[in-house]
Amino acid sequence: MKNTFLATSLSGLISLMFVAPAFANVSLTLPKSAELLLVNGQEASSQPKIELGNGDNQIVFRYQTKYRSHGQEKRFSSEAVILSFAAKDTDYNLTLPTLKSDNQADKFDLDPEVYVEDSEGNKLEIRTDTLRKEGIQLGRNYDDEILAYNQTNSIAAIKGLAPTSMVISLTQRSTQAEKEAIVKATPALKDQINISEMLDFWYNQADEATQNEFKAKINKAQH
Repeated sequence: MKNTFLATSLSGLISLMFVAPAFANVSLTLPKSAELLLVNGQEASSQPKIELGNGDNQIVFRYQTKYRSHGQEKRFSSEAVILSFAAKDTDYNLTLPTLKSDNQADKFDLDPEVYVEDSEGNKLEIRTDTLRKEGIQLGRNYDDEILAYNQTNSIAAIKGLAPTSMVISLTQRSTQAEKEAIVKATPALKDQINISEMLDFWYNQADEATQNEFKAKINKAQH
């Protein structure tokens, strides 16, 4: 009975991911030197152009480039840059500065100077910051880091991308009635709930057979 309920819940969340209508009204073209990490709190692979919705958007990326200093070629991989902006019905381009020295590279890491422009060269008002992690970095979970960042009052934070206290309390509980409440609440809260987190929650509750069925449904939905 429990496994049937979990499988049904997972199927419902998959439907939200793949059946929802397209909403892209804004596009952002990135240079090859921008390694895309996150789009609106979700893990993303690098691509030359991303489609976004109208309103507030946030991407996280690293600037990967080379420059010559004292006759030697140096590779530069920046801190994770947070870029937040509000846009509507326009195609934009992200522009990154050309680095020519160690000083310029260090300055970029402290205060990333980037531009977002439309096809006519008009600059979009943006907010930038860096997503830093202190100490030895053997691996990073950017999803969790940006989630925590967006719950602060930092300059590039977007509160709407952080979960509400209601969602947090629901996902941390484990009774059957509360799990059912999450599923019932999902359509009404779909603009606030991080669907990826919901999928992780249900997936971790399932046994191996249900997890395999879940993965098969995702693979089928993507083809």
